[in-house]
Amino acid sequence: MDNKEYQHQWYLRNRQKVIETASLWKRSHLERAKQLACEHASRYRKKHPEKHREANRHHWKTHIEEYRARSKQWYYEHTAKARNQNKEWKERNKEYAREWWKNYYKENKQRLLVAHCSYCEKNRTELREKDRVRRRLLGEAEWGSKEHLRKWCISNQIKPNNPEKQLISLFKTHGLPFKFVGDGQAVLGGKIPDFINYNGDKQIIELFGDYWHKPEEEARRREAFAKFGYETLIIWEHELKNEGVLLSKIENWLEG
Repeated sequence: MDNKEYQHQWYLRNRQKVIETASLWKRSHLERAKQLACEHASRYRKKHPEKHREANRHHWKTHIEEYRARSKQWYYEHTAKARNQNKEWKERNKEYAREWWKNYYKENKQRLLVAHCSYCEKNRTELREKDRVRRRLLGEAEWGSKEHLRKWCISNQIKPNNPEKQLISLFKTHGLPFKFVGDGQAVLGGKIPDFINYNGDKQIIELFGDYWHKPEEEARRREAFAKFGYETLIIWEHELKNEGVLLSKIENWLEG
């Protein structure tokens, strides 16, 4: 009998005693036990990657319901603690999270666009049918009215997005008389402007996202608000990068 076989036989005979001793040692040397376990798991992963993945899958499938139940129970018992931890992590890692999402979007831009387009294509008929049902229930006169659009904004909790917040900050810093009304405060011809002059001049500023809007939409938006006597300035999202040039553009438009 070689040394390995002898050790194995000895372990089988003294298994319970070994387990109890190991458990006692782990409790006494918790940090060292964790370190050794991590080292062992790392070596095993490198040596048997396929076995490790298969073992993980099997373990997860076997215990998935138990893990979910324990996770829910812990969350309900420590809701405030979980929320605070999440908030603290976000604050600490704000820059990291932002950079991670930027890099992820750059690397997967094409795939994300394809997925978005395929989703829209797949659900287009269903979305149109929902719109028809809503119009029929609400009535053509009510659909697109001020009251309907305001209710829609309230129900969807419309708030300024990040580019709009940047523009609001610019207005406040330089004392420009524009306020955000994209949450349904003002509705003109079934359209909701982004910013309106609160001094009484009929002036509107629209902020167009580089991804969501096309250049040909500029003329249509100006014509829609011109019917009500409003002048419209279109600002594109990429123009926010150069604050000096953007400020000159707004001031020239206000003077002209």
